[in-house]
Amino acid sequence: MREAVRTEEAQTGKNWLRNEFNDYWGQRKNLITVLDYFGAMEYKSEHWKNDATAARLVAGAVENDHA
Repeated sequence: MREAVRTEEAQTGKNWLRNEFNDYWGQRKNLITVLDYFGAMEYKSEHWKNDATAARLVAGAVENDHA
């Protein structure tokens, strides 16, 4: 999420996850679940709004990712 917030690009966050997780494809659904959880914070906490928005966007990028 931090990379996506820093660069304002969801693809950067997705690429970071692909590089950091050896089993990215095997963990993809789990990553989406965690990112969706953090994305839900967008409306619950002003403090987390930017990170939550980035998480939601990165979740979409991961969900739409294909080999």
